[in-house]
Amino acid sequence: DTVTEELNRLANANQLPSITDVSKTSQRAQRLKKQIGDQRFSEAMQSFGKDFKARLELLVESPIYQQMPDDKKKARINKAKDKAFNVMLIEYGYDPSPDNK
Repeated sequence: DTVTEELNRLANANQLPSITDVSKTSQRAQRLKKQIGDQRFSEAMQSFGKDFKARLELLVESPIYQQMPDDKKKARINKAKDKAFNVMLIEYGYDPSPDNK
C-alpha cells in the first residue's frame, strides 16, 4: 500500500520515522495498561493503530506532504504518531499520576 511504500522509501533514504511498538516502549502505555487492564488496553492499542494508519494515509497522499524534503516527512509522521497516541490516552482515561496503580 501507499503508506508501506513511503515508509520503505524513507528507510532507504535513512529517514525512517520512529515506528516502534508503543505498547512495549512507552512508559505511559505501560501505566495505562496497569490502569485499565489487559483487555481494554488491547482495545486501546487497536484504536491507536487504526487512528495512526488513517492519519498516515491522509498525510502521505496530501500534496503538501509530497513536496516536503524527507527529513520533514519523517518529522510529520512522528508528529502524527504522537497525536494518535495522545488521543488514545485521553479516550481511554489515562491518569498521568505516578502513584496510580
